[in-house]
Amino acid sequence: MNRSAWQRFARHRPAVVSLAFLTVMLAVCIGSLPVTARTMRATNLSAARRPPAGLFDWGTDALGRPLLARMLYG
Repeated sequence: MNRSAWQRFARHRPAVVSLAFLTVMLAVCIGSLPVTARTMRATNLSAARRPPAGLFDWGTDALGRPLLARMLYG
């Protein structure tokens, strides 16, 4: 992109906010990969379908896998 395109982009407030949001989301997802890659595949039937609480911030699915880890991994 040439300089005038960047200047037009910087003046468009929704575009700048959207870029910042996407950058933060990408950093969170990439940063959580070492943690979520292991826990998102592990099943725990005793923790199946638990509501959000404690270690399971978003609850668990039918196989007891944490939904937050699965969402970040996806």
